[in-house]
Amino acid sequence: MTHRTTARSRGLLAFALALATTAPASAQSYARRTLEATRSTLDRLDPDADETYEAIRTLGRVPPDVARELARRARAERTLAAADLMLLASTRHGSGLRERIAESYGATPETIDARIASDLTALRESARHGAAARDALAALRAERGAAVPTADPAQPRQQATFVHRMTTRLLITDDVLGELAQLGDDPCAEAAPCPPPYAQFGARGRRAIDGMRRVFELAGAIRRAAERGDRFAAAAVREGIVRTTLLQTVRVAPTDWGPALGHVAATGDGQVIEADAVVVVGVDAVRVGWIPEVAFDEAGRPRLTAQREPVLGGPDSTFALPAGLEPTVRPIEGLAQFLRRSLSGASRVALAAEPTAEAHLLSRVGLAAEQARVGLTALVASGSAGVPRGVPLHPASEDELGGATREVGVFVRAGGFSVRGAGPYLSLPRLRESAQEAWRFDYAGLRRALTARTDRPVVVRYMGIAPAETVVHAAVTAAGDGPVRLELR
Repeated sequence: MTHRTTARSRGLLAFALALATTAPASAQSYARRTLEATRSTLDRLDPDADETYEAIRTLGRVPPDVARELARRARAERTLAAADLMLLASTRHGSGLRERIAESYGATPETIDARIASDLTALRESARHGAAARDALAALRAERGAAVPTADPAQPRQQATFVHRMTTRLLITDDVLGELAQLGDDPCAEAAPCPPPYAQFGARGRRAIDGMRRVFELAGAIRRAAERGDRFAAAAVREGIVRTTLLQTVRVAPTDWGPALGHVAATGDGQVIEADAVVVVGVDAVRVGWIPEVAFDEAGRPRLTAQREPVLGGPDSTFALPAGLEPTVRPIEGLAQFLRRSLSGASRVALAAEPTAEAHLLSRVGLAAEQARVGLTALVASGSAGVPRGVPLHPASEDELGGATREVGVFVRAGGFSVRGAGPYLSLPRLRESAQEAWRFDYAGLRRALTARTDRPVVVRYMGIAPAETVVHAAVTAAGDGPVRLELR
C-alpha cells in the first residue's frame, strides 16, 4: 500500500524534534503546542496518511511528569486516535493498518490490542474523555451476539461497528430472517390494532422487520453524529463502514405470512406450506396476492413488496362476487380471466377461505383456476405463530391414493362431519357445552376417528353450504403421514 507522505507530516516530525530540545521550564508550552499541532490531523483521522501516525508518535513524546494535565490530555488523545484507527482497520482485512498503528504506538501487532484496551480502561472515568473511552472499549470488545447498541449520541463507535458487522452478515447469510429476528421486538405485542406492514406477519416476521428498522436507525445516528462533527463518525462514513445503500438491497421474506390470510388459525397440524401466491375466498369477493416480503427505503421505513403485483396483505386486488350465488359448482363470469391476469407465472398457488364464505365457493374458484391454467397447489390456514399450514392440493391418481377401496372418506356437512372407511361409519355432529355457547365442529373427535387410518389416504368432500373455513380445517386436521385429497368438485 502506498502511504500518503505530506509536507505537513514532515513538518510534524521537525516540530517534534525541536520540542525535544525545549527546556523543562517550557514544558507546559511544549505540551500545549503539541496538542495544537496534532489536533487538525487527528480530526481528519485518515488511516492512509503518514501524518496520522506521526501525530500519534508526537503525542507519545510528551513527558508524563511535566504539565501533567496537558500530558494526560496528550496521552488520552493518542489512545483514542489509536483505538479509532483500530476500529477502522478491523473493516480492512489484510491492509497492514494494524502494523502501522502498533509501530506508531510503540507496541507490536501482538500486544497492541492489550495496550490500547489497558489505556482505554484507565480513561473510563475521565470527565473529558471518559464517554469516548467507554464507547471505544465496548466497540473493540464487541463480538457476534453482542447487545444491540442504542442510538445514544455518545456511542458512535459501537453503532458503526454493529452496523458494519450486520451489513456484512446480511449480505452473505442464507437466513436473513433469523439474523434480524434476534435484534428486534414485536411491535404488535401490546399494540391494538397491529399497524401495517407488521399486521401481515406473525411474531417472528414482525421482530425481523423491527430488527432491520433498528439497523437503519443506528446508521442514521452515525450520519447525524458525522454532521455534528464527530471525528470517528465522519471517518466511518468516509470509509464506507455505514452504507445504507447496501442495506436497501436486503429483502426480508417472512415465512409467517399467515396473518395476511385474515382468518383464524388452523385446527390440527397439517404441513408448513410455501407458496408464490394466494387466493383467499370470501363471502362477497375473491382476493389474490403474491406472498409478501419487505423492503426498506433510504430512511429504513418498511414497505411491502413481492415478486409481482398485487401483494398479499397490501392494496388488495379483489374480484367482487355476484350477489345471491347458489351453492352449486358453476363458472363465475370473469373470475378465470381475473386469476389468469393476477397470477400469471405463479407455480405455487395456495387457496384459503375467510370464515363467512360457503364451501361451494372453493369449488367455483377451483373451476376458475382450472380454466385459467392457474395451478392450486395447497389449501392453507394461518397456523401457530402465523406460519401457514395446510395440505397439498395436487391431482392424485388412483395409484397414488391407493384406490377408492382403501381411502378414508371425510364428509363436511353444515351440521358436522361424517367418516367412512376408518372403522364403522361415524357421524360427528356439532357440539356445544351449554345453551349460552355457539355450536362448534368436533375437530377433536375427527382427529380421534382418523387415528386408525395408518397410511391410508383421506379424501375430504363437502356440502356446498358448509363453511369453507371448516373444510380447510377439516383437511388440515385429517393431515397425517398419509396423503390427503380435497375434492374441489
